[in-house]
Amino acid sequence: MIDMMSLVYFKKLANHPNMSQVAEELHVTQPTLSKSLTKLESSIGYPLFDRSHSRIYLNENGRIFLDCVDRIFMELNDGIERIRNSGQNGLGTVSYCTNIPTLMENAIPEYLDTHPACRISEMQEPFDALLRRLINNEIDFALSTSVPQDSKIVGTPILREKIFLVSSKKISAAKMMQIRLADVFEYPFVCDEMEVSQDQIKYYCQQAGFVPDIRWVSCDGRLMNQMLNRDVAVALVPAHSVVHMSQFRDFSDKYVYSLSDVECMTTVNLLYRVNSHFSMAVQDYLRHVFAYLLKIEQQRPDAITTFPFSLY
Repeated sequence: MIDMMSLVYFKKLANHPNMSQVAEELHVTQPTLSKSLTKLESSIGYPLFDRSHSRIYLNENGRIFLDCVDRIFMELNDGIERIRNSGQNGLGTVSYCTNIPTLMENAIPEYLDTHPACRISEMQEPFDALLRRLINNEIDFALSTSVPQDSKIVGTPILREKIFLVSSKKISAAKMMQIRLADVFEYPFVCDEMEVSQDQIKYYCQQAGFVPDIRWVSCDGRLMNQMLNRDVAVALVPAHSVVHMSQFRDFSDKYVYSLSDVECMTTVNLLYRVNSHFSMAVQDYLRHVFAYLLKIEQQRPDAITTFPFSLY
């Protein structure tokens, strides 16, 4: 078996006949260099150099072999360059899961505008299903508001945001759009389980001193929007979703309140397997994700904070 380091040593010696100088340049001892060359020639079965004291010269066998080695390194460098270009141009495949459906809604179209050849698969699933796919190596990473207690999975916070109360009716006569969560104890809640879960709503309301009437539950934000449009409920909505909903005409009729009596915050985490090695395409897409989240933060710096993250 011929190892790559032997080929590196051979290529250096082929272009510089002084073994001691080559050893110094490569930061190895001359005996190490000589032993590697002898082993290489033994593996091939023919001498590659003619020797004269401390100097060596390629013979005919060596010249034939050097041509092959040059092509090996050329192919290797070409492969590395193709992989780099693949990542930079958005080629390849990216697959991930999220239980926050509106978070990346505009990120994918923006990415595909400049990387049309990339194949992106975003699956929106509850946390348990998301985690199972991640552990089974079916996806590259996940985005979730939860972090599992599993030593195989790393959870890194990438965004922290406020949760607002959204209503179609004006609840407070105050000029400031801020109320207490306790002020809406008589209102029924509509819950988008993929945004702010029933458990979260119950927890926040209990902190405010009441048990919420969660009357409509769905994993589809369209139901929440329809119920709000009918003036029959209130909802707890994360800041990124408020940014997203504000793009739609019917959202101008909604009232968005900060909550003064309960700290309603949530954190978005990047989940990935321990010792994951992301492909160039995945690395490039994740850089886009972080840039996209920064843009969202700039729209609501009062409610959204992003965290710096390094892939490696």
